[in-house]
Amino acid sequence: MLAEALLAAFAAWCVWASFFRAAAPLRLPAGASHAVEDVAGVPSGVVRAGAFDAARPLLVVVLPGNPGQPLFYAATAVSLARAARARVCVLSHAGHCARAGARGFFDLPAQAAHALAGVRAEARAAPRGAALVIVGHSIGAWLALEALRAPDLARARAVLWMPTLAHIARARKARALAPLLFCGRTLAGAAGAAAAALPLAAQRALVAAAALPRGAAPALVDATVALLSRRVAINALWMAADELRRVGAPDAAHGAAVGARCAALFVAGDAWNDHAGADAAAARKLLPGARVEHDAREGHTHGFVLHAASAARVAARTAEWIDEMLGAGAGGSPRARAPSRAGASRERAPSRARGRRERAAKE
Repeated sequence: MLAEALLAAFAAWCVWASFFRAAAPLRLPAGASHAVEDVAGVPSGVVRAGAFDAARPLLVVVLPGNPGQPLFYAATAVSLARAARARVCVLSHAGHCARAGARGFFDLPAQAAHALAGVRAEARAAPRGAALVIVGHSIGAWLALEALRAPDLARARAVLWMPTLAHIARARKARALAPLLFCGRTLAGAAGAAAAALPLAAQRALVAAAALPRGAAPALVDATVALLSRRVAINALWMAADELRRVGAPDAAHGAAVGARCAALFVAGDAWNDHAGADAAAARKLLPGARVEHDAREGHTHGFVLHAASAARVAARTAEWIDEMLGAGAGGSPRARAPSRAGASRERAPSRARGRRERAAKE
């Protein structure tokens, strides 16, 4: 009886704590908003920033990595919206937002369908004639390429941040995490449930001390707190395990079909792309006509969104690429700013482009 009473008390506390956390206001950067919306029947978190330019409307939809919590990208979205003069929307993965309260578990095909539905919904709500760019980070890049298969997105472009496009299971970090991904979901779920039962202030202190860089912005702390849920923890690991199983040899025919509509950024020292230079070379073959850069100088990491200066520089570079893509025609709306030199490598980037990234890092 005592054990049952304690279990019931713990369950009631968990419900109360989750309600209190969901009711607490999020600490977002200025210019960003968050909402829970229905995406293909799944309650999902959505972060938005920026507004449409009436003369040249541009919609940028960001598909995150795993875990797919859009709050991690709030500051990046604000910087990108400002630099590209665009409306930026960041979609959560299905089941990755505790505030949304989605039920069920979602494998990679289900996540691809969810992402495509979200992109379509945002595109339908955009002004008529708006250009569409899908930005994908990590596994989100794989989802972005999958979205480009849709006939109704034949005019969309894609920018891929630190993409994991093939043979994820071979990555150093994937090999290290494989035991947890396949055998530790129950334990991770229990840990997530236990952490979720803590008072909100304790959750914020815990993640700030143990999971984030020192001095992390409040929005990043709240993004991490939003992952403290049994269901979210299991969904993130479920999706990651499915990535290892399904993301193997790339689809060369699809890559050839969409390569000219893509740009990709690889960075040195990326544990999910062990040999980023070789991976970038492979991406050039997979995506003929794409702009593919391997950055070994600016010190970006796979989790660049956790570092304000890095996020601002990546956003500024992405805005340059979008200018370039849409200024080239082929289905894109021309942009007011002149595009930088097509095909230029990072080392040969114009000084004006470097200056824009440096200004973004200071903001």
